[in-house]
Amino acid sequence: MKTSTLRLLATLLCAQIILAGSLAIAPAAEKAPSAAELKKREEELRKREMELGKKQEVEQQKKFAEQKKKFVEQQKKAIEQQKKAIAAQKKAYDADQKRLAEMVKKKQEEDAKRAAAEKKKKQEAAKANPAPKTTPAETAKAPPAKTPKAVPAAVAPRTPAVSRSVVSSTPGGPASTEPKWSTLFDGKSTAFFRGSAGDAFPKESWAVEGGALKSIPDAAPADLLSRLEYENFEMEFEWKVKPGAKSALVYRTKEADGTSHVGPAMALVNEGKDPKLAPGGLAGLLAPSAVEMKPAGEFNQGKLVVLGDRVEHWVNGQKVLEYDWNSPELKKLVGESKLAANVDFMSRKNGYLAFQHGGDEAWFRNIRLRRLSLK
Repeated sequence: MKTSTLRLLATLLCAQIILAGSLAIAPAAEKAPSAAELKKREEELRKREMELGKKQEVEQQKKFAEQKKKFVEQQKKAIEQQKKAIAAQKKAYDADQKRLAEMVKKKQEEDAKRAAAEKKKKQEAAKANPAPKTTPAETAKAPPAKTPKAVPAAVAPRTPAVSRSVVSSTPGGPASTEPKWSTLFDGKSTAFFRGSAGDAFPKESWAVEGGALKSIPDAAPADLLSRLEYENFEMEFEWKVKPGAKSALVYRTKEADGTSHVGPAMALVNEGKDPKLAPGGLAGLLAPSAVEMKPAGEFNQGKLVVLGDRVEHWVNGQKVLEYDWNSPELKKLVGESKLAANVDFMSRKNGYLAFQHGGDEAWFRNIRLRRLSLK
């Protein structure tokens, strides 16, 4: 019994020792932070927050700088592409001008050769058939020579015989002309025309269709402008418009944007209530004489003659209008019309040709021109 009691006491003693050891190594309870420690921690948190904000700001500035650099590079690239496009357009224009000059030179050389050959042929014929010598008596008895009937001058295809025009091919006539016509549109090449306020052909507003220049309906209106300026000239062309649509040929005009070319205009319509907008009229000012138009869908023939102050409008081989550029009557009509607001209207005698884009379909083909000069 004494032995079991001793064992029990030993066991209890061991348990107390183990319990005391575990209590000795247990972590002490955390003490509540003081006000100074809380303030210190708050300052540290504020400091970290400021550092984080500065870091984010630096990153944002860096990102903005990268975006700015990228934008500048894109702008430089766009400017370079634009310069290349302008250079390409200028090169094409220079090539067209060179081609035009070569064509004119070639025609002049051919005409000079032809004239020389004809002169030589006449001289040879004169040598082969010398005029017989006559005595004064024979000359007195000789019957008066019959004056041969005048042979009408050759008329270009598409234009039938018409009444007298300002242009005369006889010696001593009111005007001298270039030997040959210059073809401005042959059904394919658009080299002699460009868009208003630009060097390129306006493909968005005009197209080549069926051998004719056609205005594209519902497109951004842009007149078709000649590359060269003309003062005195004779121009022939064919045109047709969609029923109810309108167009016009503006001449002696300065360059403008879109369809705002200011100058006298030959009206080109098939229908219309206003007689001053009838085919061949001086649009908005003078009505033309009546003329038979082709059926809808067929091409009509137009001719414009401008020589000094005299202007003629022709439709289907008939002169439908003639006026004097400086006539008081015309100036009075201009002053009473809407055109009086345009200070540039009829202010110049040397200018471009412009086929107007009326917002609907209009076709132009077989366009040719020759310059005239006053004698």
